[in-house]
Amino acid sequence: MGIRQVSDRLQRLKIAYSMHYIHLAFAFFHVVLPCLPAAVREATCPAATEALNPALFTWSGQSAPLVVAVIVGSGMRLLAFAQLGKNFTFVITRPSGLIRSGLYAYMQHPSYTGLVVSILSVCGLVLRPDGVPACWSHQSPTVQTLVSLIIAADWVFILIFLFRTFSMRVVKEEAFLRRNFGKEWEDYHFQTARFIPWLF
Repeated sequence: MGIRQVSDRLQRLKIAYSMHYIHLAFAFFHVVLPCLPAAVREATCPAATEALNPALFTWSGQSAPLVVAVIVGSGMRLLAFAQLGKNFTFVITRPSGLIRSGLYAYMQHPSYTGLVVSILSVCGLVLRPDGVPACWSHQSPTVQTLVSLIIAADWVFILIFLFRTFSMRVVKEEAFLRRNFGKEWEDYHFQTARFIPWLF
């Protein structure tokens, strides 16, 4: 890999991590906002009573499924790591064997499924015009339009980033496993869904 390619890759990683931290900040603010005293809440979120959807900030039919999905997705990812044991690495290396038990009996990439579910659920809770961004978008129709465009662009970025990152990683992992485990991996790959048990 040339210096320019490394530089480009580092630049993309910086953008991705910057977006990640912005999402974490929004999620943190979303959790903290209802806990703040009224005066502080009004100062930090001037549009709290006008633009925010109160159902997103309480245990409701809108917020509960997303919060549960974050917990389930995060738990799935952590359980997948635990079930891989010493075979878990962030760098593709030859495992001691092909893991086919636990979550891996139902899907080939449970940690990626868990991560995608978690990310999309957090974003579904906070990246919306009636969520945390609405705190500051009530000032004018222009600002409201701008915030809506930023949210839409952010969703596009997230979806493209997730698709590109995981599709490239999965292709590399599967090619590596095919080379190292041959027919054993081919049989497992044929019998087991990639991401969603019994479906896909």
